[in-house]
Amino acid sequence: VESLLTQYPSAQNITWGRAWGYWLATFDRAENEIMVECEAWLSNDGVWYLGVSNIPYTSLPTAVQNSFSTSQYGGWFIDEVDMIERYDSEVVYAIEAEIDNIDTANDVVLYYTPDGILIRSILNGIEPDYRPIILGEQTTNYISTNYPAATIIDIAAANDITEVVVMDGTTLRKIYFDGKQE
Repeated sequence: VESLLTQYPSAQNITWGRAWGYWLATFDRAENEIMVECEAWLSNDGVWYLGVSNIPYTSLPTAVQNSFSTSQYGGWFIDEVDMIERYDSEVVYAIEAEIDNIDTANDVVLYYTPDGILIRSILNGIEPDYRPIILGEQTTNYISTNYPAATIIDIAAANDITEVVVMDGTTLRKIYFDGKQE
């Protein structure tokens, strides 16, 4: 509990469960004077690895709001906005939008950096699967050797492939590793 409250001092109504070998805390916390729903993933020894906060659209950085509103999805209904914080990564914002607030087969999840750079889009009803993904030493060594100025922005895994998104100077790069992160 202590490490959760260190990361989220205003956490209230905390409930605990287990998922993917981690402790999963769900709770409410204050965000710009309103309460938002959150979840945090912690290891067995209390190390925080991932936090997801369901925030209002108005809490997004202006650059993200501008990028979304001027995109091809700008007129769509916004279903949900998440702020995703990962251990050793930058904050990422996810906007789930639907064409008409009725047909979830016509929806999109857009992932942005705080600067409003679109890093990933997922179409048609695939719900985000937020969980900790810890990069192995071989993967982090590869990135630091081949992209020494890069900052890890996001990590995603599916079908035995790990995608690591890095900002290398002003270039956004997606680096793919197999299930062994090689």
